[in-house]
Formats: sequence, C-alpha cells, structure tokens
Amino acid sequence: MTSPKPPGHVAFVTCLERPKVTEDDALLFSALSDRDAMCHAVPWDDPGANWGAYDLILLRSCWDYHKRPHEFAAWLDSLQEQSAPVLNRIEIVRWNAHKSYLLKCQEAGIRIAPTLLFRAGENEPDASLFDELECDEVVLKPAVGASAWKMMRLSRATYSEQEEEIS
Repeated sequence: MTSPKPPGHVAFVTCLERPKVTEDDALLFSALSDRDAMCHAVPWDDPGANWGAYDLILLRSCWDYHKRPHEFAAWLDSLQEQSAPVLNRIEIVRWNAHKSYLLKCQEAGIRIAPTLLFRAGENEPDASLFDELECDEVVLKPAVGASAWKMMRLSRATYSEQEEEIS
C-alpha cells in the first residue's frame, strides 16, 4: 500500500513574534519534508507572505492572534477571499477563536464546565458569579485568548482582594 503524495508547498502558520515552527510541529514538518514536500514556517502577520504560493496552509502556531483579534480576522478574510487551501475551514477557526462557542456547544447538549460570558463595558463580573455558578472558585479568562493569557483564578474567600485586578 502506498501513502498519499504530500502537497508540494506547505505553510506552517506561525507569527512574527515566534516565527519558527514549534518542537511539536517540527515532527510533522520533518515528516512532510522527508516525503518531498516543501515546508515553510510563515508568520500570519508577515505583510510579505504570498499565501497563494502554498498548496496547503496549516494554522498551528499563531500564538499572538488573541492580542490582535481584528487583524487576525482580517487576515482570515483575505485567505477566504483568495480561496486559500487552509486545512481547517476558516469558519471553524473563527468560531473557535471566541469562547462563546462553548455556550453554543452547551445549547446543543454537550456538557461543558459551568460558563458565563461577560461583555466588556456591558456586564462585568462581580462577586455574584460564585452564587450563579454555585462554586467557591472560578477561572476568569478573556473570551478571545490563548493558553493562560490574562487568566485569573478567583476565590470567593479572597475576591474582595482580587477585585481590583479584574478589568
């Protein structure tokens, strides 16, 4: 049995802040290169990148997208306009970039950790969230974020001391 032929030029999407492929991505990068694919680490925010030159675009290490969500969304728009061959559908990338997708999953019957969504400037979290979620500890994180960026662990017992940090 023969393996399928890899695409010719593959972009592993990174960011200018961290332009190289990650250690994890290096495994796939190397495996594809061994099968004669031309693999490149390409920052999503590189104004000189030619996305039309790639047979496959893998969104893997866009580590700073959450710090510039409007720019990232515009970049996704440009890929969509070009009908670029992005491995994950752009609609799914957009959907997954904002934590509100968790509430949509919940509405569809998928069990998630108890979740509240706060809109900046409209409804800010306060001490009532512990009662609403029926717990003594919560995790507060931005709706658009990555890893533990701006994440806070809040405790009912120490909330008054932590309240200043929430904004």
